[in-house]
Amino acid sequence: MIINQRAAQAIALAFTTMMLSSAAMAQQKFAIAIHGGAGTISKAKFSPQREAIYRAKLAEATNVGYDILAQGGSSLDAINAAVNVLENSPYLTPV
Repeated sequence: MIINQRAAQAIALAFTTMMLSSAAMAQQKFAIAIHGGAGTISKAKFSPQREAIYRAKLAEATNVGYDILAQGGSSLDAINAAVNVLENSPYLTPV
């Protein structure tokens, strides 16, 4: 098989670009931020036990989204997963 010089250069360039993109993605830093909704919860209705439940659910949502990003997933997939955790919680959805 004979490859002309231009084709060889194009293949080399494509391969180099692919390798640089992979290296950049591996070193890319990212973050995720969420919030537990709007409104105010009075201290009288917010016991330490209930606060722990809220904080655990917020941490779960953050971790689910972060894990997707850490594995190279898209930001859209990460936020969808995080929001699903929040929406499926009886503590963080409006009643």
